[in-house]
Amino acid sequence: MATLSHRKRGVKADGARTGGGRRGRTHQGRDRKKYANGQGKVWSGRGPRPHWLRDALAAGKSLESFAIGSEPTASPARPSKTSR
Repeated sequence: MATLSHRKRGVKADGARTGGGRRGRTHQGRDRKKYANGQGKVWSGRGPRPHWLRDALAAGKSLESFAIGSEPTASPARPSKTSR
């Protein structure tokens, strides 16, 4: 019989993996919204284009006009390095 510590680690008493234990990384943030029409409809850029976007592209608008701008990251300014 496997001990509790082995079961916690996802290992059987004979050393084989049970499939439990740590899971792989999730794909957080992978499907971020990349395109929006300004009326609450968004598309992540993955999968088929939605009807609202296809219709707008057929009407002559560009895909770039629907792109959601990436927000600038607020990183503190680093002082320049001076040589000694």
